Amino acid sequence: MSQVTLGYVPSLRPGALLFTLAAFRYFQTGSRGKSAILVDLYGTTGGRKRNLFGESVATISKRAFGDLVPPRDVLLRHTFFGVYSRAMSPAASAAWSDALIAGDRSHRAQKVLRNFNSRQFHLVTRSLRSCPQCVADDINAYGFGQWRILHQIPALLCCPEHGLALNDEVSGGIAGNLGQYALPRGKISTPANRIPWAASDGHSTYLYLWTQLLEGKLPVVTSHAWAAYMDVVVSRFGGIASAQAEIESTIRRTWSTGIANITSRTGRHIMENFIHAELSHNSAPGRLAQKLVVLGAVSALGIDLPTAGDSSQLRLDLSSKLNEDSEPPLQEQLRRFLLDVALPGSLAPFLLTDRNITQTAREAGGNRRHVWKAMQKIPDRLLEEIAATQRWSAKSWVTIELKRRMGTGRDS
Repeated sequence: MSQVTLGYVPSLRPGALLFTLAAFRYFQTGSRGKSAILVDLYGTTGGRKRNLFGESVATISKRAFGDLVPPRDVLLRHTFFGVYSRAMSPAASAAWSDALIAGDRSHRAQKVLRNFNSRQFHLVTRSLRSCPQCVADDINAYGFGQWRILHQIPALLCCPEHGLALNDEVSGGIAGNLGQYALPRGKISTPANRIPWAASDGHSTYLYLWTQLLEGKLPVVTSHAWAAYMDVVVSRFGGIASAQAEIESTIRRTWSTGIANITSRTGRHIMENFIHAELSHNSAPGRLAQKLVVLGAVSALGIDLPTAGDSSQLRLDLSSKLNEDSEPPLQEQLRRFLLDVALPGSLAPFLLTDRNITQTAREAGGNRRHVWKAMQKIPDRLLEEIAATQRWSAKSWVTIELKRRMGTGRDS
């Protein structure tokens, strides 16, 4: 890898995409080839041109920021890692960032974030979007417009800071291409289907929570803390059904619209039955939008966030009838393991019944391949404890995994 000095590198505001550097460098050295810009900044022309999740971050950090900004901080401030990793457990987030810094492509976002059935939607918008007021503010403060991370979240139709409808400026695929190197100009060309939301307390809170998330000020959405918080909510109302009814009523009141309208306008990023899903631990990092809608409603109900002492509430007995014959401590261990590998905690009760992986994934709404690979990583001690709870059939995932580890089975 060649060592280069980039010369003048502009200041990136927190929350600006790394791609802004490539677009600025093209503006700065317009006579140079675009491929050369990629090599200077990323060290290669391969990979995704917009570099939304921080591939080659170690090289970028060194060349663009010197020793001033550690690679992980670059990931948190200037890539979508700084969005979706906030909803992971600390262990899962650290594993992802370590892999990105080491250049390990086995931890690409598509694999890390799709340990559940999320193929129906994109994690980022296909077009680069901007807010005209944000662009004007950036020009005043930095001398040029900057692409903002939150403007590229598909479940956000308006700028979280100004409430203005977001405009498509640069069209194309998610990866981007060499013909899209441009800085935002703030042109106003709102698509016909991107009608601004009517003003409401609920929507204003939703926008505000996105800004808090990117700044790292919402630790409650990390997987373990969120599970504890949902247990607090369910316990407060005496069950999932009652909690769901209260949250639905609060959302309708604070948003001044129905649940169906919210889900239809945010696309597939909010599931049809998203409140029940969150309350029953069927959550995932890619579903941040629905978490924030629920969080806004629960906050409006006056339910305090759980403290460190509430961590003992991380258990699944409130969320499913399938776990009545299992000891809560074992379920808690299993659920913690699932969250640490970025799988929904709701898989735990299914994994404690005599099922194979295909049945488990289908009934719990998970990805069969990802569930199976995760079970190959389950600690020996935990697997042995699960195996001791009952007599498992020959086709169960427990029996198959035990045989695989003894060397008499085969990988599935």
